[in-house]
Amino acid sequence: MIKKTYPSSSKEWMKYLTVDKYYTPKEIAYRKKLILESGCDYDKVYEKILKYRNRKKELISLEGESFTFVETHLMKENVDKIKNFWRSSSYSFKESYKKELIFDTLLSEAFHSSSIEGAHSTKKRTEEIIKKRLTPADKSERMIFNNYKALEYIFGNKEQTLDDDFVLSLHKMISEDTLDEKEDEGVYRNGGVDITTATQKVVFQPTSNIEKMKKMINKLYLFTNSNNDDCEVEYIESMYKVIAFHFLYGYIHPHFDGNGRTLRVLFTHILGQNGFDMFYYISLSEIIHSSEKRKKEYEKAFIDVEENELDLTYFIYYIQDIMIEALEVLDDRVFLYFRESIIFDKVEELDVKLTKRQENILKLIAKNKRAFAMTSKEVANRFKLSTQTILKDMKFLIDFKLLRKKQTGLKIYYELDIDITRS
Repeated sequence: MIKKTYPSSSKEWMKYLTVDKYYTPKEIAYRKKLILESGCDYDKVYEKILKYRNRKKELISLEGESFTFVETHLMKENVDKIKNFWRSSSYSFKESYKKELIFDTLLSEAFHSSSIEGAHSTKKRTEEIIKKRLTPADKSERMIFNNYKALEYIFGNKEQTLDDDFVLSLHKMISEDTLDEKEDEGVYRNGGVDITTATQKVVFQPTSNIEKMKKMINKLYLFTNSNNDDCEVEYIESMYKVIAFHFLYGYIHPHFDGNGRTLRVLFTHILGQNGFDMFYYISLSEIIHSSEKRKKEYEKAFIDVEENELDLTYFIYYIQDIMIEALEVLDDRVFLYFRESIIFDKVEELDVKLTKRQENILKLIAKNKRAFAMTSKEVANRFKLSTQTILKDMKFLIDFKLLRKKQTGLKIYYELDIDITRS
């Protein structure tokens, strides 16, 4: 195991604890021993950290509560990396698989966003419910189905700005038949509420002053809807505004229940409105829900802001990290769809008449990530058919130079008969 190396100067420690990552004061204090062991003066290191963080500026003030952030070098680099995603992509983004990607994203976001809030189902069952428009069998399925309908709705209303009517209609769509009280659907809460963990430990109490809450939410809508065209208003990078919305909607907690599902649908909506339309094609909730570690980090990012003078930097760092990871996943998926598109262009060029199963074999192999190749037995298992039956189809595809064989050790794999390299 390679021993981890730590900084050896006050300046390097400041960068490590504030720029490379953005540690809380408690997390910094926890590393005091490491700082001292590196030969540095802890007090001088902390002084440099405070000096750097004192550059923080206010992003928004809501009813006397000031939400600030520190724009670090890494944060700015991440903005550029995300904005340049489409420009750096080397694949033509065709309408044929754009629709499939959007459907996959809607499905995935509906499933994972609901799962974060406690829904229990499977991706396969989710796809069956959505495709066949089945009546949900229980509350979990209803949560997922509602989420899908809400996502479909925002895709059809991309220009809609945030206001009470739009947000409450979305909340009603999302929460229908999933709350303890029917009367709480599609309305703002009219009393106090506690934010608790799975073990019912209270971690946060949003304002119970309903008049204040409504003023906060309406000011948040104005802030989110505003653009940078007004020369009297200081320029704010749109990504910071969108991420701030994600945090602040949860912080204000305007409904008794369904806040998380609603804010993640709205987050997708305003990302698209602010030019980050690549997130129409990948589910951010899928990344958040990908592991227990990621889910805990999501909760921690909220708590870190709440416990540290409403410094949104903690949350911006977390969400940017999620966005970049999501774009890496999207890049892989676009490449797989691109491969599929190339092989079916070849089918059309050769004017080959394929059966539905032969088409599905090509799609299956095109989207297989492991070296983009499969054995005949693996393909047969996926189709629940005999290997002999699948080999007949594969021979036909080989004859027309749509598939080719390759041997690795004792195993024979089948791959698409195309040559594509990733730049």
